[in-house]
Amino acid sequence: MVRMINLQSNLKMRRLKIMKDINELTYLLKKNRLKLGFGLIVLAIASYNANAQGGLQTYSAIPDYNGYSSSMYSVQVREVDSEGASLTEYESNHTYYLERIAKNGADRMSHSHWTTFSFGPTGSSKMVEVEVSMQSGSISNYEFRPTHVHNISQSGGKLTFQIESNKYTAIIINGDIRNPLFIFADPVETNVPDSNGESVYVVEKGSTTKEAPLTIRDIGDKKIIYFEKGEHFINETDAFGYTPQSYNSAFFVCSNSGSRCEGNQIEQIYIPGGAIVHGNIRATRAHNLMVNGRGIIEGQDTYGAAEEGKGGGADYFSGQILNSAVTMAAYRDKMTDARPTTMNQVVEGVTSILARKYNFQLGIGAIVRNTKSFAHRQTTDGIGVEENSRVSTNFMKVNDDALKLYQDNTVFENSYIWHQMNGAAMQLGWDKEEGDSITVTNTYILHDDMYQAKYFNEGFWANQSIICWLKHFENFDHTREGIVIDGINSNNMPEVGVIRLIAIAMDGEMGGSGLGNLDMILKNINVGAEDEDTPSYVGCADARTCKVEFINCKRAGVYMDASNVPARGNTAGVTITSDLAEKP
Repeated sequence: MVRMINLQSNLKMRRLKIMKDINELTYLLKKNRLKLGFGLIVLAIASYNANAQGGLQTYSAIPDYNGYSSSMYSVQVREVDSEGASLTEYESNHTYYLERIAKNGADRMSHSHWTTFSFGPTGSSKMVEVEVSMQSGSISNYEFRPTHVHNISQSGGKLTFQIESNKYTAIIINGDIRNPLFIFADPVETNVPDSNGESVYVVEKGSTTKEAPLTIRDIGDKKIIYFEKGEHFINETDAFGYTPQSYNSAFFVCSNSGSRCEGNQIEQIYIPGGAIVHGNIRATRAHNLMVNGRGIIEGQDTYGAAEEGKGGGADYFSGQILNSAVTMAAYRDKMTDARPTTMNQVVEGVTSILARKYNFQLGIGAIVRNTKSFAHRQTTDGIGVEENSRVSTNFMKVNDDALKLYQDNTVFENSYIWHQMNGAAMQLGWDKEEGDSITVTNTYILHDDMYQAKYFNEGFWANQSIICWLKHFENFDHTREGIVIDGINSNNMPEVGVIRLIAIAMDGEMGGSGLGNLDMILKNINVGAEDEDTPSYVGCADARTCKVEFINCKRAGVYMDASNVPARGNTAGVTITSDLAEKP
């Protein structure tokens, strides 16, 4: 019986390997424009369908490129069934590395190591077994944040565990909080274009340089841009661009018409795992556009000729917002046409590193899922969307507000945030934003670099918090309502210390300003201690009201209520209620 089981297991392993080999052969034959025989077509289709149903997909290093590779950790992965039995052999999966910069509180900030693989679909009974190896030394202890991994084992310099699809985790090895390893178990890739399609423009490896980047004029009438694995450059100057400021540079997806982009014909930009694209993508007010894949968008050169800190232009709009890694936003205050209910925009799977300013800024009815953002510079906000949008399972290690909770009818779910030295993890508003019906569920605060940083005090800005509302200048009489933040570190997480859970700065202190009204619910929160000199508070302006309800919210093991969350400013306008258990 044992021999028969082993034989069946070996046959399964061989069959899967054959299917993988056929898939690779199919790709090579298609790449070289060769025809497949009928038998190979059938087998290739079978292999493709198996992969589409959730086969493990790994990603190798970027060809002919030596940057951003970890010399500390290496990772192998293989697929296992619901009982932990191996279905495939171990495959190497590339581990990336990004060094922290030497300013902006870098002594508190950490380096980043990460690896991404895909399998699924979400909810599948299968898992991936991950083997992490120290490239030198042994492992004496480890910590997972969050702990939703299974079958952990450790020996010498190796750590092995299993993880489900669409789950992320950070590993702190040997207590080294300055060198976390992030594991991104993405769902299986979808919407992968055929590089041989008539509407596809293939950007071949080595075909672009920093001096001769890809531009929209190279694409002709093609609808899809497909980057091959390798290094690519896309930034161009603003001679054909969006604004008159002299230091803007980007890949301008739209044609330029006066002061705005119109007439977009590009429908998809695909960046596969193993590709790095230097530059940023500007598609302001674009409709029906997808940016997807498992590759990297690197923003190191998005300023073009501008010096760091000059903002790429004279005004905030062009200098900061338009220098995002991906910009598709409509921008309510600059839009003169009627606003649609959706713009059908999707960003999925890609990793943004070293954005000069924001990472992902999308428009109306957008979907942002499974993205990863690593940024150290100031004002490198994470994800901002406009009304009727959904943001699902994204990772952010950015140096300003991670999530922008600004617009109506938006959902943010399953967010993983490593909170760095600037900005809030969740920012309710900075300027003219006054969105209602905003739902945030199941957020993981993996670490807070600000906690016990020692140089913060009562005079520091309130946006150094997990949740903040700092400024409001639009409709002073409007009451923001329907804002529910449900679940922060409520499952599978240790008590992570935070600088401050919440700061509603409508009292006008600590950088706050404006006269906004608020009605918000916080529920199912479990964080560690706050800094003693930056406690949570709810501030309110004269003749205004600010209501915050805490339901099952604990800080350092103590339920939060009016006795330990002070009111400030117009205290008569502040209402703090609490409930120790979640309401049905």
